Amino acid sequence: MTLYHYTCAHGCQAIGETGVLVPIRRLAPPESLASLTEHRVPPWMADLIWLTDLDFPMRAALGLTSYTLGCDRTSYRYRVLDESTARPWLKVRRELVGGLDLELADGAMPRHWWVSWAPVPVEYDPAEVMAS
Repeated sequence: MTLYHYTCAHGCQAIGETGVLVPIRRLAPPESLASLTEHRVPPWMADLIWLTDLDFPMRAALGLTSYTLGCDRTSYRYRVLDESTARPWLKVRRELVGGLDLELADGAMPRHWWVSWAPVPVEYDPAEVMAS
């Protein structure tokens, strides 16, 4: 199985040359994380790295719409090089308060969601442009 991580230009810049995904809590200043509550985002989301088995970024299926954040979080695709820390969302969702709410969005496909709490090595892997 191949897993991917999709991100925006900001995320691509944060990944930079390291080739490693880390939870946003490790990168973002505390004051920016405080704004998550304004958007009703559970605090534990800053501790997760989100991955998928979809090789093409279906925005609604992945929950990567631009309703909360204005940037296009499907602009850059990274291929996961070691998926050993990834767990299927459907197996961890009940452990997280409010986790099931994420699945209620129109078009959401949680069976394609994977998460990791640990750093994930990745390689930039541009997706072929397709009509969505």
